[in-house]
Order: sequence, then structure tokens, then C-alpha cells
Amino acid sequence: MSTPSFAAIAPGKLAVVTGAASGIGLAAARAFAGRGMRVAMIDRPGDALASAATSIPGATAHGVDVAPGI
Repeated sequence: MSTPSFAAIAPGKLAVVTGAASGIGLAAARAFAGRGMRVAMIDRPGDALASAATSIPGATAHGVDVAPGI
């Protein structure tokens, strides 16, 4: 029995991507969306996250503030 490919199981699934405002996180979010996945983009709140999320159709941005020392 063969294992289905990622492309075959990805459409409609949810990808939660941390560090999604730039770099590898943004590239991963774009790759997942390009395979038909819904994307929840997690990063520090701000313009970079908002801009990144609007560049990916259907993606949602979730800004998370982490207090220092926790």
C-alpha cells in the first residue's frame, strides 16, 4: 500500500505557520496556500504580518505578543 502524496492530502487542510511575517515562515505560508491549504499566519503584531497576510489569498493573520521574561 502506497502513502498518498502531500499534494493529494493538502487541499482544504489548515496550516498554522509561526514566524509567518517574513523569511522561511512567509515562504512556507505561500507554499501551503499554493497547494490549496488554508493558512493561519502567526507572528508578532504589526504591519509586516498584516502585509504578508494580505499577499496570500484566504490567509488569516494572528498577532501574538509575548511578554519578556515569560
